[in-house]
Amino acid sequence: MTRVVPILSALWAILPVLNANPVSLRLERFDGPAPSFIQTSGTSEIRGPMSVRYRPDGAVPEGNHVLDLEYFCAGGVPAFAVLPSPPFEAATHRRLPMMGHSETWSPYVARLNPPEHPLPAGWKELRLDLPLGADQVLQIRNARLRPETPEDFALKASPDAPA
Repeated sequence: MTRVVPILSALWAILPVLNANPVSLRLERFDGPAPSFIQTSGTSEIRGPMSVRYRPDGAVPEGNHVLDLEYFCAGGVPAFAVLPSPPFEAATHRRLPMMGHSETWSPYVARLNPPEHPLPAGWKELRLDLPLGADQVLQIRNARLRPETPEDFALKASPDAPA
């Protein structure tokens, strides 16, 4: 019986993560249509520096969320600012880590609202300020918000590390 209690406690702790469905995100250019922002077959192509907005396709449950997407970008994208809501205020911004150089579709997962920096109440969308080079192209697909899982940021042991 004493072994059952810790197992049940662990299952109870992760139950909200297991029950929460990811919420798809719709990507739009922040300032309206332009030739530098193209969408085809579920892929968004961004040419040059640009602010874009993500709008959730449904209700986002409470909790710690990650921005989860696939991207393709030769040269990568430096760390960038994300501002929730409107209104978009510097006081509520957060910095997300860089997207590394990628010549194939690559996963990107970033903490969006850690416990010490929650999203403001009533937020409706996210503005991403992407500092791309003038001739740089970023492609994004399968963007969603989902609950953070323990595996998202666990350190991976190198293959030649001693056991």
